[in-house]
Amino acid sequence: MNDPDTILKKVLVLDGPQRRLMEAGWRFQLIGPLLDEGHSEERKTKYREDVLQRTHEHPWRGSISVAGRTLRRWCLAYRTKGLPGLVPAPRKDTGEAIRIPLASVERALKLREEDGRRGVPQLIRLLEAEKPEWKGLLKRSTLDRHLRARGSVRDRRTPTGPFHSFEASEPCDLWQGDTLVGPVVKLGDGQSVRSKVVCWLDDHSRYACHLQAYADETLAAIEDSLRRAVAKHGAPRKIFVDNAKTYSSKSLELACSQLGIVKAHSTPHYPVSRGKQERFFGTLRQQLIQELENMVTLSLDELNRHLTNWLDLYHCTVHSGTKEAPAERFGRLKPRRLMPPDLLAEAFLQWDLRAISSIGEIKFNGNTYRVDPALACSRAVIRFDADDLSRIYVWKDGKKLAVAGASNLVHRSRPGPKRAQTHTDAAQQYLDWLEQRHRERRAQELNLIDYTRTQEEE
Repeated sequence: MNDPDTILKKVLVLDGPQRRLMEAGWRFQLIGPLLDEGHSEERKTKYREDVLQRTHEHPWRGSISVAGRTLRRWCLAYRTKGLPGLVPAPRKDTGEAIRIPLASVERALKLREEDGRRGVPQLIRLLEAEKPEWKGLLKRSTLDRHLRARGSVRDRRTPTGPFHSFEASEPCDLWQGDTLVGPVVKLGDGQSVRSKVVCWLDDHSRYACHLQAYADETLAAIEDSLRRAVAKHGAPRKIFVDNAKTYSSKSLELACSQLGIVKAHSTPHYPVSRGKQERFFGTLRQQLIQELENMVTLSLDELNRHLTNWLDLYHCTVHSGTKEAPAERFGRLKPRRLMPPDLLAEAFLQWDLRAISSIGEIKFNGNTYRVDPALACSRAVIRFDADDLSRIYVWKDGKKLAVAGASNLVHRSRPGPKRAQTHTDAAQQYLDWLEQRHRERRAQELNLIDYTRTQEEE
């Protein structure tokens, strides 16, 4: 019987369409600032030097370094082919055995238990120091994959200061996204829930590009709010969000990559970096939410109407930080990066990985879809609208190959959480005033004011 230290394990390389597509999204997030035409060459050079000097957290490979030649190759590929150019080619050694001593995994787990801050490169150094015969056998990606499969990840300490204040140089250069817990609302089925108010705030002007209340804080709500904001004002160059699960989803990252938006996350457990959003939400709560909480009954539609009315007042009020009204400051926006409606709708489609049968059928959510038999016996990424499953879109290697209609539509939508929708005189009067002011301002903008009396006096 072989010694346990020399037992070798075969590891199948998981390199399917799903992972290659997410690899492309990750690569774009890294090179996005280098592709931004709004950035100066000096700024791009500084960013490139920073990328080359530090390591980057890969979704499944751990901390990795990127070479300058790799950055140039990725940038050229994206400029030439778009996101599909960043999709890596399938590995030629897929399914072949990758060997690693089993005992090294067990020892690495114990070493990380001793000190959770140890990364895979450091673990390999410690293992090779203990067992010289393992030198050259311990591959970083392989060991990291084994450790993650056992639930072992590196413990990253929260960094401490100094932190510096920042401000985007122009409108739509950076949007901050965050969610506020709003007042209780009553849904159409009579159920009462605590609303969630999602906001996308322009960092330069403090202009709220979109503000809307939802019945939950699911990924669908976050993506819907961002889609509406982009439809109104064009795509920002970058968005800045926290580390919540909804903002860290692969679906949102892929949507941003397809629209050319770089997604950055704030420092964990350090809300100071999101100070502008915190300030905006503080003003919103003080000027509106507190008054809405005095209302006995409030539907989701009524809440959103009040948010729209209040936002009109906020946009026209001089901000204490910028000394300008958000609407005035945001109005200096250069030509916007407007997105075609079909591209915008496609970017926010949900996605999943499915097998195509030998007769060209795809089973999904109880429905059956037929595709070209040439795609039979393969796996592909399918993209879909969760509210309309009458058709799906088949993708492979970052390219849309086909649109498949359902041959038998059992479920038109995907199951999931349903989306929504003490009274004082002072609060009601304030809300009525906000609505009246909003109507008068919209009337001015639409040139609906009656000038008959003014003309008679002349």
